[in-house]
Amino acid sequence: MIAKLNLVSTLAALVLFFLPWIDIQCSNRTVATQSGVQTIYGGSTISKELNGHSETANRKNASPNQDESLGFSIWVGAAFLALIAAFFAALLVFRGFREISPHVVGGLCMIALIAISIQLMIGFPVRDKLSDGMTEPTTRQSAEDPFAAAGAGMAAAMFQVRHSPALYLELLALGIPTLIAANGLLDKFKKA
Repeated sequence: MIAKLNLVSTLAALVLFFLPWIDIQCSNRTVATQSGVQTIYGGSTISKELNGHSETANRKNASPNQDESLGFSIWVGAAFLALIAAFFAALLVFRGFREISPHVVGGLCMIALIAISIQLMIGFPVRDKLSDGMTEPTTRQSAEDPFAAAGAGMAAAMFQVRHSPALYLELLALGIPTLIAANGLLDKFKKA
């Protein structure tokens, strides 16, 4: 039963890594999203509503930094690697491979859970990248212009970076094998 629960939890956590974790909004409208995998390398998915407008704008004004990264996350990358290892360990335990302890799955999920929690505490790179992009003066603005900083501050306040429910479900899916392993270790200590 525990092997099945570990396998289902790690599989769910793996699937949730590909769903949107970050919702970038402007005036309470989604501009772009970032999945867990996209936070690793700084990619994003532009909302369908804006995608049609951006294609026509890009044909008129082709920009050289169109493929600019939104910042990369080493912590989420480490969590993804730990989760892949946890999934394969859970699969082997489920198949009856006795050389791997079921506590290994929980330990790897705990590593992934801690890494994502650290990233949550320090903030995702997209927030810093957006605020840096808003405060830099454009080529038309002078660095000495006092209104340029005020305009950049207003623009930064318009954009909001929110966490989507898939991120919290990811933490829950990783927490289940972690708690199972912690419970198993507590039982061993009580018997000893």
